[in-house]
Amino acid sequence: MTRTENREALMKWFYECDMKDELDQLGEIPFADKLRRRKLEIRYAEEVTSSFLAHRDVIDEKIEQSAKDWRIERIGKVELAIMRLAVTELLYLREIPVPVIVTQALELSKTYASETSAPFINGILGAIADARE
Repeated sequence: MTRTENREALMKWFYECDMKDELDQLGEIPFADKLRRRKLEIRYAEEVTSSFLAHRDVIDEKIEQSAKDWRIERIGKVELAIMRLAVTELLYLREIPVPVIVTQALELSKTYASETSAPFINGILGAIADARE
């Protein structure tokens, strides 16, 4: 599994856990067996999920603050999963370059979200990335 595939699987896992109202279960990565031979990828998946779980309130607050006039409850679950993953990377996995994080998030939005989602996601991630630096 490549990093891009790993990111996609994590986004789907974020989405699934959120839909079931079980975000606290994120640490139980169902595709971890596919990553066992790729130590960097299992470490990445574990870092993303543990960082999100440890900082969920901060991550959701950053998203909501950057989504002017949007409460987090109004944001689509797919878009929210993509942004939670990307914001976790932006804030807590700082070795990943910002352009990589944003580009990958936008690619996920083009595949899984609506046509209008990419500019929305890009705006939020851009604001968070700018504030981070």
